[in-house]
Amino acid sequence: MSTSRCAPPRYTRRYDWDDFQDIMTTSEVCAMLRVSDKTAHALLDEGKVRGCRVGKQYRFVRDSVRRYAYGEPDDTAAAPRQLSPCG
Repeated sequence: MSTSRCAPPRYTRRYDWDDFQDIMTTSEVCAMLRVSDKTAHALLDEGKVRGCRVGKQYRFVRDSVRRYAYGEPDDTAAAPRQLSPCG
């Protein structure tokens, strides 16, 4: 009888990596908008774009950043400083 020392993960979740193309890092936002990282974080804090904090880093919702860049209204980004899960 063989026993395994490492049990398989209890919960396995498979991700479709295409779903993550809608999420941007701070450096991607800075390059897209040509702003500093401080300004990108301020946009998030002021509720002008949607995003969340993941550990010590920020992630932004691509559609929200695009709408901000083109001056289109983003009704979902109205609440300042959304630190809940992205989306």
